[in-house]
Amino acid sequence: MLRNTSLALAALAAAALGASADPAGVNNRPAAGSDAKTDGVLHTTFTAVVAGNGTLKRGVGAVSAMQPEGKGTYAVSFNTNISSCAYVVTIGEPDSSGTQEAGAATVVGRSGDDHGVFIETFDANGHLKNLPFHLDVGC
Repeated sequence: MLRNTSLALAALAAAALGASADPAGVNNRPAAGSDAKTDGVLHTTFTAVVAGNGTLKRGVGAVSAMQPEGKGTYAVSFNTNISSCAYVVTIGEPDSSGTQEAGAATVVGRSGDDHGVFIETFDANGHLKNLPFHLDVGC
């Protein structure tokens, strides 16, 4: 059951990032002169790893993280406009040790801030809870 759930989540994440259903096509790069807005291939990736208390632990292009609305809510800002990018978030420990309890996370572009996203994290029962997460932004 866990393996099937993991595979389904991986397929969903790949689809959100625009990956091909053909595994051989996933790593193909666009041909010279192709247009990033029309070829469906993501050209830039930004990342953020955020602790449960809203602290930005590390990332690529991420400049800040905070909890703007209290428990289980986060805003992450990047050094460029990411409003037309794809966002994927998953609950996970920010360090290299330990395990993370079951939970879920949602992500959406941040209203009024084209450099940011808004994340909510939930416990296994669907209640807002401070949980660490990993965020990937593909453009």
